[in-house]
Amino acid sequence: MKKYILKSLLTVDNTIYLSENLLRIIKALLETDSRLKVLSDKLVAAYNRMVINKKRNSASALTQKKAELDQRRDQGFISLRDILHGMAVGLIPENAEKALSLYRVFEGVGTTSYAAGYKDQTASLSSLFSELDKPERQTALTDLALLPYYEALKTAEDDFVEVDKQKLDESTENEQKYEPALEIMVDMVSALTDLVGYMELSSTLDAATYGDAFNQIVTVINEVNATARARQTSKESDTVEEIEN
Repeated sequence: MKKYILKSLLTVDNTIYLSENLLRIIKALLETDSRLKVLSDKLVAAYNRMVINKKRNSASALTQKKAELDQRRDQGFISLRDILHGMAVGLIPENAEKALSLYRVFEGVGTTSYAAGYKDQTASLSSLFSELDKPERQTALTDLALLPYYEALKTAEDDFVEVDKQKLDESTENEQKYEPALEIMVDMVSALTDLVGYMELSSTLDAATYGDAFNQIVTVINEVNATARARQTSKESDTVEEIEN
């Protein structure tokens, strides 16, 4: 018996796509074939578990909220940084001296640290706040009328950290409630393999009833395998190119 389902090449999306199409192809045969119905039910059960898992991973409203709050803290950082830089090169000596001292703090943590990943940016802001919260720097910010800008940045960071914690709690809860996608894939691939094997045997014994459906199944599987092989080849090429460079 030919091996049609190539587990090592498949992604979660591949298994979902295969399941949806194979279930569609065999639907008309289920009323008259109880054994095929059993195999179909097995695949449907695994498919439904995977769909729930996929929705759980993509549906969180906190993901978008977190991105929006990250952008807000970026704006707060850039705003205060640029105002200080402008004052530091300005023509009012007293203000320029104070602004330059504060701008040096931004240089210390990295003037483009807002572009780092979530965790790195949070760490940079923590260092920034640790310095700017010192009494002498608070006085300088007050003298330059920049304390509201600084407080706005701190509020933006607090808002981000709060949602980040909620997102982490949500992820932890989901991990406890839902099984990993790769574990579900094992059951899906097993169900797909059993169903295809049954259809192959049935098409050999009764081509008139099963032949056309099995040919459609093979066509879909070949399309998925071709796409999966192309994806794997592309990744291997990228890896070789990285090594050569």
